[in-house]
Amino acid sequence: MRFSSLSEWVEWQQRLHTTSIDLGLERIRVVARRMNLLASPDFKIITVAGTNGKGSSVALLEAMLRPHGRVGAYTSPHFLRYNERVRIDGVEVDDERLCAAFERVEQARGETSLSFFEYGTLATLSIFREEEIDYAILEVGLGGRMDAVNLWDADVALITSISIDHTEWLGRTRESIGREKAGIMRPGRPVVCVEPDPPVSLPDQARRLGAPMQRIGRDFSAQPLDPDRWRYHHRDGMKLELPTPHQLPGKVQLNNAAGALTVLKHLGMIDPEAIRHALENVSLIGRFQILEEPVDTVLDIAHNPEGAVNLARNLRRYRPGRPLHAVFSALQEKDVANMLGPLGPLVESWHLSKVESPRAMPLQTLRILAESCKLSKVHVHPTITEAYREAASRAGQEGTVVVFGSVFTVGEFLLYRPERLEPHQEKTSPV
Repeated sequence: MRFSSLSEWVEWQQRLHTTSIDLGLERIRVVARRMNLLASPDFKIITVAGTNGKGSSVALLEAMLRPHGRVGAYTSPHFLRYNERVRIDGVEVDDERLCAAFERVEQARGETSLSFFEYGTLATLSIFREEEIDYAILEVGLGGRMDAVNLWDADVALITSISIDHTEWLGRTRESIGREKAGIMRPGRPVVCVEPDPPVSLPDQARRLGAPMQRIGRDFSAQPLDPDRWRYHHRDGMKLELPTPHQLPGKVQLNNAAGALTVLKHLGMIDPEAIRHALENVSLIGRFQILEEPVDTVLDIAHNPEGAVNLARNLRRYRPGRPLHAVFSALQEKDVANMLGPLGPLVESWHLSKVESPRAMPLQTLRILAESCKLSKVHVHPTITEAYREAASRAGQEGTVVVFGSVFTVGEFLLYRPERLEPHQEKTSPV
């Protein structure tokens, strides 16, 4: 075996390819063929694409499907350990299994160069086949059409929100981004769309492929009834009164839950009691995650303008009137001005830092953008840890700290607070 530890494999893969993001299916198809992974698997595949809401939708699907069989989930990026990306029945795959799968990829790769995400995707599908799962939920890493997980045909495609992000790879309009997300559709296979106002490119592609599309607001809906209940309604007459997923708060998460339910309808797996149990227990790191002690803190990976708008909406409802202090950092390709704007009126002090990533936005650039937004009390700090300490000191017992801007921002905060995490020996940077 090339390496004996997971951390060595991960560090090597990050250096293996010339660029961290390299969209296209040619290289991964070559290696998948050598690994005998191209043949249709025995399990059902649900592929999830979108700008925001992918991780939440995967978690919801994972929880709802588990009573019906063995469920594999593949997500990205991770916060602290690579194992977070690959789960079977809600349990992270251990280091030994991952290392063995990476060795299988390496033996098949030959001279073919693979990106970090391609390497991990092949390893994951290899593990899923070995484990003889019943359902695989695959989260698109970037875009859809040319993403590594799109090498396999989805039995059901789920498309979440569509907004402007990753423009250097996906285009600068919602129409071009929609075309990339539509790439996960397959002829004659169902598509569930949770975007309330989809770009024309999405339904157009579904019609061309003869892929039956069901859209939120037209074919199914999520209606809040009170803080603890909501109603799922499908055009076929199905109505379910369900508990609010309080650990995934906000109207957008009700929409995601309704999308997951519609996927289950296509699979013929509607079990109301199992769905209720799933909604009561589903949770996800960094999606309006609340830590109440010793300082009230909200963690959110909001990393684009749409995510920031949703975060601001949730913060207005969460303990209104309390002073709010923000810890923020972002990657250099992000639309930072429009991420800061929605929270500007809510925040009393801003604490900026640079995350430990080669893609991190320089601290001076962050400061200039914050000042251009006329934010109040902007402070800069060398690390996320120091930024949080200052924000927490200002918040005290009466205020709230919100940590947001990227997975890296939340991940570095979590490293600062290891007592909040499940024990594990591996801690690696998200990619």
